[in-house]
Amino acid sequence: GEDLASAVWNHTRGDIDECKRIIEEDYLGCFDDLEEWAIDLFESTGEIDALPARLRCYFDFSAFARDCDLSGDIYSVNATDGRGVHVFSNH
Repeated sequence: GEDLASAVWNHTRGDIDECKRIIEEDYLGCFDDLEEWAIDLFESTGEIDALPARLRCYFDFSAFARDCDLSGDIYSVNATDGRGVHVFSNH
């Protein structure tokens, strides 16, 4: 949407070709925060089912997301409307 386009435009400093590539190839979605992205990832890939149900509440999705961000696997751009973050793959 318009918010995604303006967030990516600002991130690339107006490089239209890079904007297009990022949106088409790297965009993972808009989430309330990186923890929500991590939960969605584990649910959509089925990896959450690999965790025994009684242990799922102990998995630190926030720490996992932070590690993905710090390692450069993903990066995020704050939504320009202030509602959440747009998350992108860095691969």
